[in-house]
Amino acid sequence: MKRTAYLIMLLGCMVLASCGGFYYSDETTIAGGVWNSFEPRRFDFEWKKPELCVDLGLKVAVDTSVYHEPNLPVIVKISGPEGESRQFRTQINILDREGKLMGEVNEEGMAVCDETVRPHMFFNTKGTQQIEITQGTSKYNLCGIHKIGIELKKSKLKYK
Repeated sequence: MKRTAYLIMLLGCMVLASCGGFYYSDETTIAGGVWNSFEPRRFDFEWKKPELCVDLGLKVAVDTSVYHEPNLPVIVKISGPEGESRQFRTQINILDREGKLMGEVNEEGMAVCDETVRPHMFFNTKGTQQIEITQGTSKYNLCGIHKIGIELKKSKLKYK
């Protein structure tokens, strides 16, 4: 009896884990906290579910004693395995209108902020996808940016 209950519980945990809405996450460190405008950050990943609708989120770790702007403008370029690409400008909010931090402070004292920048998107083909993020300010070297990352989560959009 205990063995059957244990197996049912184990099976239930596996089912719940496989139903999670989290599909891909990665981040990269920016050496010295200085992001050069000619050094985009690139994330390559295998995509196997072209029918899946996802939300693209960006995450940044910022030293707010150096970087004083309320948001971080970025350029996002998405490229697929068949050569198709799309590009858009967006921003990651760091401070709200009252000047309060939009994220949380990590153990290193950095403000970690995340933003869903493209909800309800599809990667139309299977294969290696690429997301490239470039800082979108007019500065050649942008100081105070220590990490940048992406997150793909299953969208809540009901699509058939």
